[in-house]
Amino acid sequence: NGAGPYPVVIAPNEPLLADALPAATLLSLVFDGSVFQVTNGVSHQVRACPTGTVAVNGQYCFALDEGPVGTWFEAAMNCANAGLRLCTWSEWQQACLRRTELGLNSMISNWEWANSTANEDNSARVVGNTSCSSGGTFYVSNTAATRCCYSR
Repeated sequence: NGAGPYPVVIAPNEPLLADALPAATLLSLVFDGSVFQVTNGVSHQVRACPTGTVAVNGQYCFALDEGPVGTWFEAAMNCANAGLRLCTWSEWQQACLRRTELGLNSMISNWEWANSTANEDNSARVVGNTSCSSGGTFYVSNTAATRCCYSR
C-alpha cells in the first residue's frame, strides 16, 4: 500500500530482534500508527512489568492506579499511548480479588472500562463500582475510569 516499513517492538522503545525468536513463534501484533507492538510476549521470555504496574501472575501486569475518566475510545487510546491495553473483565476481577496484596488503589470505588464489548450495539463492559464481581454495560460514549494492563 506504499506505507511502511514499520518496526516491531517487544516493549516500549525495545525493538524485537529476529534472532530472539525461535522458529515458528506465533506473535499477536497491534499497529499503533508508527510501530507494530507485540501484545502476547515472546513465548520463551517473560517481560518485566512497566513502571506503575504490578505483576498479577506470569501472564499480565495491572496498573496500580486508575487512569483518567473518559469514553471507552479515550480509555483504549490512553492505554495504547502508554504502551498498554485495556484489561479484560477476567483480568480485572482476578486483580481486584488480590487488590490488598498487590497494593492496588480505588478498585471498587467507581466504574472502570474493560476491553470486552457488550451484547448490544455501541456498548462496552464496565467493572467495579461496588465489588470485585460488579459488572455492567455503558454506551461507549459514556464516561468511566481507565485501568490498563500489560501482557507479559
